Amino acid sequence: KWRLGWSDDKKTFCCKAHKLGCATKDEGTTAAAAAAATTTTEEFDCQAGLAKWRLGWSDDKKTFCCKAHKLGCATKDEGTTAAA
Repeated sequence: KWRLGWSDDKKTFCCKAHKLGCATKDEGTTAAAAAAATTTTEEFDCQAGLAKWRLGWSDDKKTFCCKAHKLGCATKDEGTTAAA
C-alpha cells in the first residue's frame, strides 16, 4: 500500500532514514529512490510537497522550511506558527 498511499516526501524520508519504501531495481527509478541516491546539504526538500504542506509535511519539516526558506509557515490567523 505504501507505493500508492505514501506521498513522494514520505517515500523519500522513509527510504533515507529507515530504508523503507525504496523502489527496487525491478520497479525502475522513482522519485523517492532518486532522491535517496542524491546527497543534499539540506535537511528537507522544501519544494517537495509544497502545494499540500499543511497536511503532508511533518512538524519538523514545517519548522525547518519556515525558518530556512520562509516556506510552509502558518499565518497568525491559524493560531500558531510552524516555526514556533
